[in-house]
Amino acid sequence: MDPKLTYELTAFHRLLGLSAFAGFIVLLAGWPLNSFIARRSVRIQKGVLTARDKRMGVLNELIGAVKFIKFFAWEERWIGRALDAREVEMQWMVKGDSY
Repeated sequence: MDPKLTYELTAFHRLLGLSAFAGFIVLLAGWPLNSFIARRSVRIQKGVLTARDKRMGVLNELIGAVKFIKFFAWEERWIGRALDAREVEMQWMVKGDSY
């Protein structure tokens, strides 16, 4: 064991008694949980951003081609595409709120 760590644990023991070791054990036990939650949060955030980018791409394409969409009466199809993209984004957002 590192001498510095030994010195610090001894100093904590003198200052706080056995509760210092209890806090240290809780810290060590919580470390993996924190790592798991952080990885999950990053994965969900990437999913939300990917879904949002796809939705924005659909909406930008819709706005750019609105004359053609109106001319060929494709409104329902494009509304469906936009709502499908929004639904995927909302699913990712709900996953993010579930923990």
